[in-house]
Formats: sequence, structure tokens, C-alpha cells
Amino acid sequence: MNYFILLSVLATVVTGKSPRLKFIVHEPPRFHFNKPENYISMYHQEGSDTLYVGGQAMIYVLTFSDKKVVDMKIPAASDQTAIDTCKAKASPDEMECDNFITVLQKVNDTFIVCGTNAGSPRCWMLVNETVLTDVQGGGMIAPASHISPPFPSQKSINLPADGSLYSAMSSVGGHVGSIRRTFGSQKLLKTENIWLLSPQFAGASIIPASEKYKEEIYFFFTEFNKTARVDEEPYRARIGRICTVDEGGIKALLADSWTTFMKARVMCGAGNTQQQYNNMKQAVVLTAQDKRAGVMYGLFSNAWGRTVVCAYSIEDIDRAFSNSKLKGYSSSFSGSRPGMCERKGPSADSQNNIKNLGVIRYYPEIEDVIRPVGVNPLDLPTDDQITHAVADIVLAVNDEHYTVLYLGTGTCAHLCVKMMRVATCVTFRLESF
Repeated sequence: MNYFILLSVLATVVTGKSPRLKFIVHEPPRFHFNKPENYISMYHQEGSDTLYVGGQAMIYVLTFSDKKVVDMKIPAASDQTAIDTCKAKASPDEMECDNFITVLQKVNDTFIVCGTNAGSPRCWMLVNETVLTDVQGGGMIAPASHISPPFPSQKSINLPADGSLYSAMSSVGGHVGSIRRTFGSQKLLKTENIWLLSPQFAGASIIPASEKYKEEIYFFFTEFNKTARVDEEPYRARIGRICTVDEGGIKALLADSWTTFMKARVMCGAGNTQQQYNNMKQAVVLTAQDKRAGVMYGLFSNAWGRTVVCAYSIEDIDRAFSNSKLKGYSSSFSGSRPGMCERKGPSADSQNNIKNLGVIRYYPEIEDVIRPVGVNPLDLPTDDQITHAVADIVLAVNDEHYTVLYLGTGTCAHLCVKMMRVATCVTFRLESF
């Protein structure tokens, strides 16, 4: 990715699967990188004109206006010892023996920056939005290797929520993959190794609730399917869930692990047929401000490289996690249902009930399968391979709110305005080049 383009288009859209209006955007404000940036991370605060972009040994601070882009560069190089060690170990690619910025996140007033540091991850604080300093004070922080991958090709997800940072690390090589709380005043927690089978993470989202203690975080990923038959794909799509109030178990069981982690299988395809898309590439979520409602859009692919988008109801997902039987478990629960979000305090004793902790430890998966709204994938305006998806809710000139999907392909960006609960789209096509 060698440059950014700021698109500003005012258009009338028409119905139909094939876009009937095409726009070529000429010379919008853009920033040209002086070298190729094959791996980037970004941070943007809502309402701000400034975008932070993490690249190779550099942080770009870009301030956009209607006419130009003002840029500032903050160097973030690896130390030479780390580079030499990386090259001596024969990393996945010698070109990755540098400091690729993988994390740019604000947690309360702390701006956390982490990078690969040539295979030996390291974190800093960005002070006054201009200077990198070592992390110190302001709460607990996990080792940098739990926040940033050692190499940029390893997918990771970082999400700030309620003064804490949550990090999901995909599996690669000898790294098993994990979901952790990595920064903040709450106890730092992790997943047990048996809960995730070579996960590849696609996204994460805060799921709000009317009562703060019931707030959850969903993690979307694909993992290895150890029970796959010879005619099945060797992976399945999943949703993992934890509660933000989770403070871990007792000394004897799950002391430093989640006590609320649960996971469910996600299906995307043609009903109950064998035509399923099991590899979740990306997930985006739109939710209400203070209640557990909304929709999750998942970008999936199959073994032949074909891509589709499926939409899921957050209410349906929540209902499944709250009511489904646990896979492989048939006994009764001791007290309240294991894995539920509960207030901290003397009355919240079920989290520390050894039997219930044992249930979560060995039976975190629910039986119910999460299926898309309308059963099938969305009826998309393109058969091209989709590489990225972004969703938003916009206010139109008729004072109606519409859900908008921006679907990126290798040649252009497609826009799908989702009009109804079931896939009905009004579309137009944006030609960027």
C-alpha cells in the first residue's frame, strides 16, 4: 500500500445487482509514502482529522483537510542487536527483520505503540503525540510478546475497552494463539491452550449492554477442525466471547485465565448443504449504544478462493451463548449457568465455584450453531474476490438511517446499501484509479 486516497462522493444510487453508476475520482488529497509499506496499522479517533499509520520503523501522523494532507514522521527503528539476532535465526522472511508497528491504541489517556522489533516485540508510550518513551506506570501491562506478534505476517487484533486493552494473537509456527487482557488496572488474563486450535483472528468488537457489568467482547476467528473428514475443509469459523468484568478464577483453577470464555461455531453458506464457507477473513460489527442489539458482517472464503459476506444478528448470538447446552456436557449446573457476566462482590460466588470453573475449563463450546440472517450469504453486487469489508450506519438526505457496506476488491471499491433485514441492496461502484 503506497498511498492513501480520501474519497468524497455525492451520488444518486439505483437498484439492481450490477452497479449502473460508476465514478472515477480525480486527484483527491493523498499522501505518498516514500517507500512501499506492505504491513500497516492505523489509529483514528472519531471526530478527528488526524490519522496515525504504523509502518516499517516509522509512525506517520497524517492530518487531512479538503485541499491537502499535512504529515509528520516519528522514527521507530529496531536496535541493531535485535536485527542481527533476527537474521541469525533465519526468520520467516529476512525482510521482516525490522520494527513493524503493529499496535496503535489509546487506552484512556495512554497512547500505546507496539512493534515487532525484529522478532523481539517491544512497546512504547506515545507522549504529546510526538515522542516514543518506554512504558511505565499507569496500570499493569503484559509482556510485549502478548500484544504484538514477532513478525508482521502474523495476524493480531487489539481492542481497547473500559480502560483495558484486549489482545488476540493468531497461531503461527510455535505460537499457539491466545486471547488476553494485556493492559489496564484489571487483572491480566488469558485463554487456556486447550480452548483454541491454531486460531487465525478476523476481528473483535465490544458488545454493549444496558447494565455495564454485562458488557462483553466478541472475538471472531477461524480455527483448526480436528474432527474434519477427508471430504471436509480442515478449519471452521468461530465466535469467542468473554465478559469485561472477568477477574479470573481461584488459585486452584483458572487463576490467571478467563472464567467467562465461551465459543460457538459460525456457519456461512447455502442452508444445511455442503456449500459452506469456513474461512472467516474479516468481521465487522454494528451495535446499538447501550443494548445488546445489532449485526455482525463476516467476510468468508472457501477452499477455491471464492468470497461471500454473511450477516448475523447480535441478538441471536447472545441468545445462543445464554441458553445453549454446552457441547459434551450433560450434567446439571451448580448454581447459576457457568460463564455468565456477573457483578463483582460477595453475591457473585458462582464464578469461584470449583464445579462451574471446571465446566468452563473443559466445556467452553456451546452446541448451538450461529447461522446467518436469511440463511444464505448476502446477494452482493460483485463476483470479484472481496479483500476488505467496512460497515457503517449513515444518515441520508431523507433523514433515514441506512446500513452501508463498503466492499473492497483488487480493482475497485463496491458500495452496498443494505435496505432490509434480509439481503436487498442498492449499489453503486467507486473506481479509485
